[in-house]
Amino acid sequence: MTDLMERQQALRARRRDLINRLRETRLSAEPRRQIREHGAGSPTFGPALSTQGTVRQLRRLQAALDRVADGRYGICMQCGGQISAARLNADPSTTLCASCKGEG
Repeated sequence: MTDLMERQQALRARRRDLINRLRETRLSAEPRRQIREHGAGSPTFGPALSTQGTVRQLRRLQAALDRVADGRYGICMQCGGQISAARLNADPSTTLCASCKGEG
């Protein structure tokens, strides 16, 4: 199996995990009850914010899968250079090389 295929499988598995987490959160009435009882400024607002973060992660993962499909995965969207394997391992949905991200 090629490295790209392995990365694609990992992206899909992570996406499935996030979708399942999102379903569980949305099926639970607890976050809505906490917001209703304590207000949005309450420390118990965490589950709703967690849902927003999960949706953002899902969008990033889907964009990465789209880049795999059209041959742009692992290519920096700013400079067009290769994104290092270490960087992709750390964040498979990254769109920038370390230099363009300011880490290199």
